[in-house]
Amino acid sequence: MKILLNPREAGGDWLVQCDFDGTISKVDVTDTLLERFGKSGWRELEQAWDDGKIGSRECMMGQVALLDMSPAELHSHLAGIGIDESFYGFVMDARKRGISVQVVSDGLDVAIRTVLARSGLEWLPVMANRLVHLGDRRWRMESPHASPHCKRASGNCKCERLAEHRPPQGRVLYVG
Repeated sequence: MKILLNPREAGGDWLVQCDFDGTISKVDVTDTLLERFGKSGWRELEQAWDDGKIGSRECMMGQVALLDMSPAELHSHLAGIGIDESFYGFVMDARKRGISVQVVSDGLDVAIRTVLARSGLEWLPVMANRLVHLGDRRWRMESPHASPHCKRASGNCKCERLAEHRPPQGRVLYVG
């Protein structure tokens, strides 16, 4: 990941919003969880989303409900997820220039925070869907950043996250 900003334009009025799955991380973490721990039916939900019959929020809520894993299995699985080798340096360079970086994802907060923490980036702000352990091997997804206006019916409306920081608040660079 190499993004160059004009040093004369860099500074405190810039915000970098970066997607996680397949951008910071090398893989789509939710897909890897579903491949390993998903019960029957998650692929049908994925197909309904691909076909435009349901939004990503409805798709992921249904898929997360089909995860059959313990918290220990979740964390063991996440230990094998890597991030782009240059992301840490990118964040540190942005920080030196007074540029804030935040993760804005339609993925799962626990997965994102766990993977970032292993890379020394646990302090980065994360806006994502909330993964809630219901006990035993059951899970639920909550979407605190959803919007009724989201055209993609996402769990986290990235368009609204971008709009929150556009002028006059500042400039946004979205990576994802």
